[in-house]
Amino acid sequence: MKKYIAIIMVSMSINFLYSQSNINLPAWNVSKLYINGITDNNRADYLARALEKIDLAIFAAFSSVDGYGYVIYPNSQNIENIIDYINQALTDYEVIKNETMQLIKDLYLEIYSMRNNIKSKDIENQMPKYIQLGPKNELSTQLYELAKQIWIERYSEANE
Repeated sequence: MKKYIAIIMVSMSINFLYSQSNINLPAWNVSKLYINGITDNNRADYLARALEKIDLAIFAAFSSVDGYGYVIYPNSQNIENIIDYINQALTDYEVIKNETMQLIKDLYLEIYSMRNNIKSKDIENQMPKYIQLGPKNELSTQLYELAKQIWIERYSEANE
């Protein structure tokens, strides 16, 4: 009986470790936007929420300290609409530069943490906090679970 329990425990442990290292990121696009007009955390948060509210972005985060942020969006044509919206529809914001990049785990975790005003160097010290995206409960949970899984994969052993 003990052997049976031991085999089950080892099997579960291996399965858990395998599932943690096999986190698949959705096929989303991401751009780093350098923006004039992000003068404080409220304006950074307003910009992110505005893009999400009208469904131009799946998720966005901006830093008032650095003057840039990231926008995650579903298809590559959206970036022009996002830039036009920021430059034309929002008062006192202007996109200076746009860099499109590949969404990888570390970048996703940095973006998610940026929305919580956590600096890149401090990410490893605390697990991501849940972020509610308006009425989008399922998306909020999906984004949080993804950030949490990546954080656990990268940093859980260092914080034990």
